[in-house]
Amino acid sequence: MRSPYFKSVNSPADPFLRRLLSKWIGVNEELARSLKWKDCGWWNNERASVSALAGAAWCLGGTAIEEYSENKPWRRGQYQGQVDLYLSIGSKRLIMEAKQSWPSCSSRAGSPAGDIDELLDEACAEVRKVRAGGAKRFGAVFAAPYLPKRQRPHVDARLHEWIGYLNSVPCSASAWLFPPEMRQLIASDRYLYPGVAVFLRSARN
Repeated sequence: MRSPYFKSVNSPADPFLRRLLSKWIGVNEELARSLKWKDCGWWNNERASVSALAGAAWCLGGTAIEEYSENKPWRRGQYQGQVDLYLSIGSKRLIMEAKQSWPSCSSRAGSPAGDIDELLDEACAEVRKVRAGGAKRFGAVFAAPYLPKRQRPHVDARLHEWIGYLNSVPCSASAWLFPPEMRQLIASDRYLYPGVAVFLRSARN
């Protein structure tokens, strides 16, 4: 029997974020499909995850810049740092600081919500330090859960339980995708990474 496709976009207060994250799902799907479901963006690092969100902006007719230079406060002065993402679609402009997480979704792992919440706090604290220039500030967390190879027969059940925790993460918008084609593929480190979730939280300009 074919495994279910777990996929969702949640943005109750902002149709723009819903549209952006819906396209983000599509970008991840298209990339994995082009690689014949033998590779994907979420197996990689934070920069790769941010690039999928930037790609969503471009696909929607917008623009995006990753890792651009900006002054950040340091002790009594400033230093030349990097901002993870600026994107613009129509009249909407956002800047983001992002964090990458690889939480376990094994049977003993428990809820990832607390760790994701802490990372969102860190990302929001960082983006508040950056000159916004009229853009809205957001913190972002990409969470790609993993399972040890021995739990591969139980991946559907483990994912169903893990996804059940995600709605308890306080955020402005969230989305996730767990394609059935990726459900049985083992990465080079001998773990299974069946999909990815993203959480966006407004940092309140």
